[in-house]
Amino acid sequence: MKIKHIFFFFIISFFLINCNTQLKRAEKELPPKYKKFLSEVRYIITQKEKKAFLSTPNTEKDKFINNFWKRRDPVPETEENEYKEEYYKRIKEANKMFTEEGRQGWLTDRGRVYILLGPPSERHVYPTGYSFYDSPSEVWYYNFFPVVFVDEYRIGNYKLTPLGAQYVVELLDSSRYLNQHQKIQSPYFSFTSKILKSKQGKYYLRLILPYKKMLFEKKEDTLKANIVVKILTLEGPEKRKWTFSKDYLILLNKDKINTLINHKIDIETPFKKGSYKIKISVISKKDKIKSSRVIYFKIK
Repeated sequence: MKIKHIFFFFIISFFLINCNTQLKRAEKELPPKYKKFLSEVRYIITQKEKKAFLSTPNTEKDKFINNFWKRRDPVPETEENEYKEEYYKRIKEANKMFTEEGRQGWLTDRGRVYILLGPPSERHVYPTGYSFYDSPSEVWYYNFFPVVFVDEYRIGNYKLTPLGAQYVVELLDSSRYLNQHQKIQSPYFSFTSKILKSKQGKYYLRLILPYKKMLFEKKEDTLKANIVVKILTLEGPEKRKWTFSKDYLILLNKDKINTLINHKIDIETPFKKGSYKIKISVISKKDKIKSSRVIYFKIK
């Protein structure tokens, strides 16, 4: 019986080693554009997807790539793919911000975390060390989670600490940030919407933005946020006829931020009877972070 088990173990081991060897060979032999794709999506592609991609004939790989991004599109009804745009935007930003030891910024620890979690709500730099770390350090806060990077050898190479890595995993598991399983959802902007009717019989759109989800600039005793609201009618009597774009400046007394909950924006619309589908985007002018959603409603 033991000999059979050992024999079975060796057969399985040989099969797995052989499969891995074939996949590595397939990856090595990829045409340049497919190598580039596989390299760029290293942080979000699953092992199952990677195996499927490597096993797919080159003639079908473009179709695979289109479906790869389509599965992650938060608003598939439109041509724009916010997830893909945000992912490549973060790569570009990481390359500008975290160049270390001749490496591209997006391949560093800070770059990887920035791509997966987005910009932190707070970023603190400690040139002489942080807490029990004597080397130059950075602490990024995502809500209450401190993600710590340490430049142990003082050469500009900031490494993610083990506890920081644990927090990153917890944040990704919480499904609130960009990762390979979830659609983009900004940590700064989250909003709800309602279609309401005024006493005069006109319809208007109400956007409700939680203050705690917004990114403010601090000036003395005042908090300032600049946002842009954009709306496009996708279906209905006003299909693509009615578009809306307006800048909003939001000013708050910093002492009142803990007592206030939501900011409301009311937008008058030309909606008549019929079924509608509209796309709403709220964009932070400071860091260009965008949150979009498509809503369906009926005017009777």
